[in-house]
Amino acid sequence: MNTNLKKKKLNNIFIACIIYLSVAILASLVYLLSTVNNHLEVNMVTMNSTISVIIFSSFMIIPPMVWLIVLICKKEVFFNIENEKINALKKYDNSDLKIINEYVEKLLVNDKLMTILKNYVLTHNIPRWQLEFACLPLKEKFSIQTEQNKNQKHFKLDKWIKYINKDLTYIKYAQNFNNDILEENNDNVKAAYILRDNPNSYLYTERIKSQFKELRNLYITLQHQNIIDIHDDVLFYYAFLFLIYREDNIKFCEQAVKTLEDYNIELVTSDNELVNKLVNNDVESDMISTILWALKSKEQNYNLPLCISFNEIESFVKQELSNLKEKEKIDNLLNPEKEKKTLYTLSTIDLMSGEQFEHFITYLFNNLGYNATNTKLSGDQGIDVLAKKGKTTIAIQAKCYSKPVGNHAIMEAVAGAKYYNADKIMVVTNSTFTRSARELAESNNVILWDRSILKEKLEEI
Repeated sequence: MNTNLKKKKLNNIFIACIIYLSVAILASLVYLLSTVNNHLEVNMVTMNSTISVIIFSSFMIIPPMVWLIVLICKKEVFFNIENEKINALKKYDNSDLKIINEYVEKLLVNDKLMTILKNYVLTHNIPRWQLEFACLPLKEKFSIQTEQNKNQKHFKLDKWIKYINKDLTYIKYAQNFNNDILEENNDNVKAAYILRDNPNSYLYTERIKSQFKELRNLYITLQHQNIIDIHDDVLFYYAFLFLIYREDNIKFCEQAVKTLEDYNIELVTSDNELVNKLVNNDVESDMISTILWALKSKEQNYNLPLCISFNEIESFVKQELSNLKEKEKIDNLLNPEKEKKTLYTLSTIDLMSGEQFEHFITYLFNNLGYNATNTKLSGDQGIDVLAKKGKTTIAIQAKCYSKPVGNHAIMEAVAGAKYYNADKIMVVTNSTFTRSARELAESNNVILWDRSILKEKLEEI
């Protein structure tokens, strides 16, 4: 049955339901009025008659009402989607989306340009969290400005984009987005909207501005060298930004594949197995998340934006690492005769709290031949662990950080070591140290163990 016949049949049933419902309501009202006129006094007979009217009306009115609702929904779902698809194609033919896509398709076959873009993303940092929005035909959304959000801008995309059924690189990318995603990432969307056309905006950090300036300069240079056409159309620049972003996705995927090859891990491995194998090879949790995201982006022809899936993948990885740690504890309890040393990796250490990391450092030094104790019970005075061997006492500051450790930790360790009359001072971290922290440590004879040294010590035990 074609669309017109379906539409005609549904319309006929719809009209019949309206007529039936009108007659049913009229009959119920007549029945109710006649009942009331015959029983002016409120008594059991009146009540019974009223109940009978309600029951009669229910059987008369509810079925056609249900049918009416169903028909309205069917008309909404069937005809509106069909109409939306037809209207979407009409709108697409006169849209910025089509123009950008045509530019993308044209630039993709420019081998010299694609080679330059590939090398550019290998040697430069790009503002990828903003750039994934900068290549979209964003439109400002009207919003009521209040005193609290007077500087806020909000953005939208045309809703009909999702109905475009075309197997084209840029179209598939744009269809990943909707207005809810734009709202969730409004800060990055706003930065993309402003900086892609005005890299000198005072609103943003020098780092992000300089990255957008470099992209703009590259674009101008390529035009001057006749590698791409000179265009006044700003949409041509958006197409250029899309290709930069896509090349960066390809770079991440190639790095992910190489990492797996280095560890002899097959691409067909499930996500759970992949996390397990990478953890066993001491790959950091952030890198594991990046690898999983890159592989999923490859599955979608490198068109998967970070904002769509990365946070979800990151949560999955953290949960898997937590599950592995729990399984390990249970295994140790089920096998008490097994070697009692706990298997630590940098990835599991990264998930520790500050207090757990301090206890781990105590465990580590005990296994390295020291008599190590945690100082928490006595008030640490800036020192978390005391490790003794012979007549030597080492005062240790333990820092479980996701960022480089700065001067403050060095100063705390120096002050705390005097309190404990320690012979040596040490700061141990799962991260790295800033340059100024290293300089301060050197001038105060503080020993620093960063992530690389911690990994070596783990191998020793």
